[in-house]
Formats: sequence, structure tokens, C-alpha cells
Amino acid sequence: MNKLLPFFALLILSFFVALIYGEVYIPPMALLHPKGAYAIILERIRLPTVFAAAMIGSSLAVCGAVMQMLLRNPLMDPYVSGTASGGAFGAVLSYFLLVFNLPLSYSFTYLLLLRLFLRFFQRLSRSQSEEELVCTALLWVV
Repeated sequence: MNKLLPFFALLILSFFVALIYGEVYIPPMALLHPKGAYAIILERIRLPTVFAAAMIGSSLAVCGAVMQMLLRNPLMDPYVSGTASGGAFGAVLSYFLLVFNLPLSYSFTYLLLLRLFLRFFQRLSRSQSEEELVCTALLWVV
């Protein structure tokens, strides 16, 4: 626990720095009892943004650790496995669908790709072990 203490201190410090600095500087004393415009900025903009960034960052860290553990490769990262390319493809496809003003294009793209991948890997899984299925899925994301 002593090794993690500086990281927790850095996390708390960065949390408060993110709340204070931005387009509008909020004095540190206004964090405890915000009034007026400071209250609106903190409650509607800064707090949700900071919490979302913390949750997204921690979930990405957990996903990376799980991927390294599952494939038993400590050097594995999203660029080696191809998941970064798959994510970029999904983003470009959803932006392409937004050009045509399709409603819920992000959800549609995600569900369509998820359905296609699950159908494809369901057929492959009948003859492959679990490790081979994961490696094949990661290769096809590229």
C-alpha cells in the first residue's frame, strides 16, 4: 500500500486541479461552497467531465491489464493486437453515417458490428479452443 500512496495523492491532486483550472478559473475556496456561476460550472460541466474522465481512464487500464493477462503477453497493447484500428474503423464508420443524418448512428454502427462479429466468431468457436478464439477475434478486428 505504501507504493500506491503517491499515486493516490497524485490522483486527488489532479482531480482538484481539473476542477479549478479551465476556461473559467474557479478559486479553491469556491469549491467547497460554490455560488452563482461557479456552482453552475462545477455541477454541470466540471464534475461530470472529471468523473467521466476518471471512469474511462480506469476502465481502459483494466481492459489493458485483462488483455495482457489473457494473452499472457506483458508487451501487448491495443496497437499490437489491432483493437485500436478496430476502434478507429468504428469511429470513422459512425461519422460517415452521421453525414447522412441517420438517427442513432453510433448505436446502429455498434450493434451492427457486434452482431456481425458475434455471428462470425460463433461459427469459429465450434472447432477452436478459447485462446485461439480470442486471438482470432483480435486478428479480425484489424
